[in-house]
Amino acid sequence: NALILLACLFVSTATFAQIDAKINPISTIFGSPDLSVEFAAAPKFGVELSAGPNFGSLTLDDNSIRRRGFTGILTGKYYLNEDMGNDNLSIGLYAKGKVINYTAEGNETDNASRQKIALGFAVGQKWVSKNNVIFSIDGGIGRNITNVIEGEEDASFNLANLPFFNLDGFFRLSVGYRF
Repeated sequence: NALILLACLFVSTATFAQIDAKINPISTIFGSPDLSVEFAAAPKFGVELSAGPNFGSLTLDDNSIRRRGFTGILTGKYYLNEDMGNDNLSIGLYAKGKVINYTAEGNETDNASRQKIALGFAVGQKWVSKNNVIFSIDGGIGRNITNVIEGEEDASFNLANLPFFNLDGFFRLSVGYRF
Protein backbone atom coordinates (compact mmCIF):
# COMPACT_ATOMS: atom_id res chain seq x y z
CA ASN A 1 0.00 0.00 0.00
CA ALA A 2 2.84 2.40 0.80
CA LEU A 3 4.38 1.78 -2.62
CA ILE A 4 1.08 2.64 -4.33
CA LEU A 5 0.80 5.80 -2.24
CA LEU A 6 4.35 6.83 -3.21
CA ALA A 7 3.64 6.17 -6.89
CA CYS A 8 0.49 8.33 -6.73
CA LEU A 9 2.47 11.07 -4.98
CA PHE A 10 5.12 11.03 -7.71
CA VAL A 11 2.57 11.05 -10.52
CA SER A 12 0.63 13.95 -9.01
CA THR A 13 3.85 15.89 -8.33
CA ALA A 14 5.07 15.28 -11.87
CA THR A 15 2.02 16.96 -13.37
CA PHE A 16 2.87 20.26 -11.65
CA ALA A 17 6.65 20.34 -11.52
CA GLN A 18 9.88 19.95 -13.43
CA ILE A 19 11.34 16.48 -13.82
CA ASP A 20 15.04 15.62 -13.95
CA ALA A 21 15.91 12.24 -15.50
CA LYS A 22 19.47 10.97 -14.94
CA ILE A 23 21.68 7.92 -15.46
CA ASN A 24 24.91 6.92 -13.74
CA PRO A 25 27.26 5.91 -16.59
CA ILE A 26 29.99 4.57 -14.28
CA SER A 27 27.73 2.09 -12.47
CA THR A 28 26.38 1.00 -15.86
CA ILE A 29 29.89 -0.11 -16.85
CA PHE A 30 30.14 -2.26 -13.69
CA GLY A 31 26.81 -4.08 -14.17
CA SER A 32 24.49 -1.94 -12.05
CA PRO A 33 22.79 0.65 -14.25
CA ASP A 34 21.34 3.35 -12.02
CA LEU A 35 18.42 5.39 -13.37
CA SER A 36 16.91 8.24 -11.37
CA VAL A 37 14.03 10.66 -11.62
CA GLU A 38 13.76 13.77 -9.46
CA PHE A 39 10.60 15.81 -9.00
CA ALA A 40 10.56 19.40 -7.79
CA ALA A 41 8.02 18.92 -5.01
CA ALA A 42 8.28 22.53 -3.77
CA PRO A 43 10.63 25.50 -4.12
CA LYS A 44 14.05 24.36 -2.87
CA PHE A 45 12.81 20.79 -2.24
CA GLY A 46 13.14 17.76 -4.51
CA VAL A 47 12.25 14.09 -4.20
CA GLU A 48 14.46 11.65 -6.11
CA LEU A 49 13.79 7.99 -6.83
CA SER A 50 16.78 5.96 -8.07
CA ALA A 51 16.49 2.35 -9.10
CA GLY A 52 18.45 -0.20 -10.97
CA PRO A 53 19.23 -3.86 -11.43
CA ASN A 54 22.38 -5.53 -10.12
CA PHE A 55 23.85 -8.22 -12.31
CA GLY A 56 27.15 -9.78 -13.19
CA SER A 57 29.41 -12.70 -12.34
CA LEU A 58 32.58 -13.32 -10.43
CA THR A 59 34.85 -16.34 -10.15
CA LEU A 60 36.19 -17.64 -6.83
CA ASP A 61 38.39 -20.77 -6.80
CA ASP A 62 37.13 -21.89 -10.23
CA ASN A 63 33.50 -21.44 -9.11
CA SER A 64 31.38 -18.98 -11.06
CA ILE A 65 28.89 -17.00 -8.96
CA ARG A 66 26.10 -15.11 -10.70
CA ARG A 67 24.60 -11.99 -9.10
CA ARG A 68 21.03 -10.85 -9.85
CA GLY A 69 19.04 -8.27 -7.89
CA PHE A 70 17.64 -4.79 -7.51
CA THR A 71 18.56 -1.60 -5.61
CA GLY A 72 16.32 1.40 -4.97
CA ILE A 73 17.00 4.71 -3.21
CA LEU A 74 14.45 7.35 -2.20
CA THR A 75 16.03 10.74 -1.36
CA GLY A 76 14.49 13.97 -0.08
CA LYS A 77 16.71 16.93 -1.02
CA TYR A 78 16.73 20.51 0.24
CA TYR A 79 18.56 22.92 -2.10
CA LEU A 80 20.50 25.61 -0.27
CA ASN A 81 21.34 28.09 -3.07
CA GLU A 82 19.29 27.59 -6.25
CA ASP A 83 20.01 29.31 -9.55
CA MET A 84 17.66 27.54 -11.96
CA GLY A 85 15.37 25.72 -9.51
CA ASN A 86 16.49 22.57 -7.67
CA ASP A 87 20.15 22.91 -8.55
CA ASN A 88 23.48 23.60 -6.84
CA LEU A 89 24.21 22.27 -3.32
CA SER A 90 21.66 20.00 -1.64
CA ILE A 91 21.39 18.20 1.68
CA GLY A 92 18.84 15.60 2.67
CA LEU A 93 17.88 12.15 3.86
CA TYR A 94 17.77 8.84 2.01
CA ALA A 95 16.26 5.39 2.36
CA LYS A 96 17.84 2.51 0.43
CA GLY A 97 16.63 -1.02 -0.20
CA LYS A 98 18.56 -3.83 -1.85
CA VAL A 99 17.73 -7.44 -2.73
CA ILE A 100 20.38 -9.59 -4.43
CA ASN A 101 20.45 -13.32 -5.19
CA TYR A 102 23.77 -15.13 -5.62
CA THR A 103 23.74 -18.35 -7.63
CA ALA A 104 26.75 -20.68 -7.73
CA GLU A 105 26.80 -22.42 -11.10
CA GLY A 106 27.08 -26.18 -10.68
CA ASN A 107 26.77 -26.09 -6.87
CA GLU A 108 23.29 -25.21 -5.63
CA THR A 109 24.27 -25.60 -1.95
CA ASP A 110 26.30 -22.37 -2.16
CA ASN A 111 23.36 -20.18 -3.27
CA ALA A 112 22.53 -17.17 -1.10
CA SER A 113 20.43 -14.02 -1.02
CA ARG A 114 20.92 -10.63 0.62
CA GLN A 115 18.26 -8.19 1.80
CA LYS A 116 19.27 -4.75 3.01
CA ILE A 117 17.44 -1.61 4.20
CA ALA A 118 19.38 1.53 5.16
CA LEU A 119 18.66 5.12 6.23
CA GLY A 120 21.09 8.03 6.12
CA PHE A 121 22.12 11.56 5.25
CA ALA A 122 22.85 12.71 1.70
CA VAL A 123 24.66 15.63 0.12
CA GLY A 124 24.90 16.56 -3.55
CA GLN A 125 25.78 19.12 -6.15
CA LYS A 126 23.79 19.54 -9.38
CA TRP A 127 24.62 21.72 -12.36
CA VAL A 128 21.95 22.49 -14.98
CA SER A 129 22.98 24.05 -18.31
CA LYS A 130 20.88 26.53 -20.26
CA ASN A 131 19.90 23.64 -22.60
CA ASN A 132 18.63 21.64 -19.57
CA VAL A 133 21.52 19.14 -19.57
CA ILE A 134 22.28 17.97 -16.02
CA PHE A 135 25.50 16.84 -14.34
CA SER A 136 25.33 15.84 -10.66
CA ILE A 137 27.44 14.34 -7.91
CA ASP A 138 25.61 12.74 -4.97
CA GLY A 139 26.77 10.83 -1.93
CA GLY A 140 25.50 9.67 1.38
CA ILE A 141 26.35 7.79 4.52
CA GLY A 142 23.98 6.05 6.87
CA ARG A 143 23.13 3.01 8.90
CA ASN A 144 21.82 -0.40 7.89
CA ILE A 145 18.53 -1.19 9.56
CA THR A 146 18.65 -4.74 8.19
CA ASN A 147 21.48 -6.43 6.31
CA VAL A 148 20.74 -10.15 6.19
CA ILE A 149 22.44 -12.84 4.13
CA GLU A 150 20.46 -16.07 3.86
CA GLY A 151 21.98 -19.26 2.54
CA GLU A 152 20.69 -22.70 1.73
CA GLU A 153 19.29 -24.92 4.50
CA ASP A 154 17.92 -21.99 6.57
CA ALA A 155 21.37 -20.55 7.36
CA SER A 156 21.23 -16.77 7.83
CA PHE A 157 23.52 -14.07 9.13
CA ASN A 158 22.62 -10.48 10.07
CA LEU A 159 25.55 -8.23 9.11
CA ALA A 160 23.82 -5.25 10.78
CA ASN A 161 24.97 -6.69 14.14
CA LEU A 162 28.63 -6.13 13.19
CA PRO A 163 29.85 -2.53 13.71
CA PHE A 164 31.70 -2.06 10.39
CA PHE A 165 29.03 -3.79 8.29
CA ASN A 166 26.37 -1.64 9.94
CA LEU A 167 27.45 1.36 7.81
CA ASP A 168 25.88 2.12 4.46
CA GLY A 169 26.96 4.55 1.81
CA PHE A 170 26.60 5.53 -1.81
CA PHE A 171 28.39 7.73 -4.33
CA ARG A 172 26.96 8.58 -7.72
CA LEU A 173 28.00 10.65 -10.74
CA SER A 174 25.05 11.26 -13.05
CA VAL A 175 24.23 12.91 -16.34
CA GLY A 176 20.74 13.66 -17.59
CA TYR A 177 18.15 16.05 -18.87
CA ARG A 178 15.56 18.34 -17.28
CA PHE A 179 12.03 18.16 -18.74
